[in-house]
Amino acid sequence: MVSLLRFDIIVKDRDACCVAQQVGDRLLSRFNHLDFVFGTHNLRRVPAMLDGALEGRRSAWVAEDKSQERFDLPTRRADLPTGIRRKAFVTVMEGCNKRCTFCIVPQLCGGVHRPRPVEEVADEIAALEADHIYFSDDESFIDESFAADLADALDRRKVRKRYFAWTRSTTVIRSPELLRRWREIGLDAAFLGFEYASDGELRQAHKGGTVAANERALELMRSMKIAVHAAFMIQPSYTEDDLERLGCYVRSLPPAQCSFTVCTPSPGTADYEAMRPRIWVDNPYDLHDCMHPLIPTTVPLRRFAALLAHQASEGTARTPLRQHRHPLPPRDIVRLVLAERRYNRGFRRLYRDYPRNLWDHGA
Repeated sequence: MVSLLRFDIIVKDRDACCVAQQVGDRLLSRFNHLDFVFGTHNLRRVPAMLDGALEGRRSAWVAEDKSQERFDLPTRRADLPTGIRRKAFVTVMEGCNKRCTFCIVPQLCGGVHRPRPVEEVADEIAALEADHIYFSDDESFIDESFAADLADALDRRKVRKRYFAWTRSTTVIRSPELLRRWREIGLDAAFLGFEYASDGELRQAHKGGTVAANERALELMRSMKIAVHAAFMIQPSYTEDDLERLGCYVRSLPPAQCSFTVCTPSPGTADYEAMRPRIWVDNPYDLHDCMHPLIPTTVPLRRFAALLAHQASEGTARTPLRQHRHPLPPRDIVRLVLAERRYNRGFRRLYRDYPRNLWDHGA
């Protein structure tokens, strides 16, 4: 059986797509069960890589490609079953011109933000059977002129779909009319990187925003009836008091879907190089998933996992559906409860993925 590790633009974990682009050849040598690895610019090569894997050849395609062909998707095989797909991933643009210290994306793209041709993207979206579109970009509205033109192009085609996108607080505050325009044509939810609950941490990460700006962006999007996924990062150095302060801050916010990851800088960033001497596992790529701390935690690891699970549970409780007691079909309630339990259990048990001698170890 061919094993496929998809470190590409479709897997939207913050570092997965970037890690393969940086160290794909090392991943292939590290994990013997992998047949091939591909980076963010090589999705169109998957069929050829799959054919090679079926013939016993292992390969890694992680070369940077600045041509428009990097956005091409593999042609759908005629023998695959058809049917309506409710969801689809679409790449609108790539790269970022910001300089967050934990993120490798600006380095991968040379600090340049490269949009696709507007008409090409609009035609692709219009042709999709799916009615839910996930924009697999790091910031879909950072090029405001492009985003406005794309909204107009979709409107001209009378495309009526629902969209989920990533954006920044600074973009929302600077261009609220752009977000309102997108709300008109179907944007109903957006990922907003709060990252931290203190201005000091945001400055240190070169995020370019403030806690007040995050809160203002949340209020603006709520006023537009755009659901917000507010994402926070937890530092391994946090004490129990730090985690409690974060929990208090989250509880003070208006209802929003809140998620929490462990701050895990991408290889090649300044933050990664700074923490490299303190990495406490033999191969950090084994646990590089933004859920496992790669350096010693201040709180003993087993306790850190329990507190992280508790924080995740509190974040789930802040979702608007739960806060406003929105009625749901019983089947969906059961699915959500079971998914939440599995999610929290994964956090509680993450310490088991480390050598046993680290389970009760703290910095």
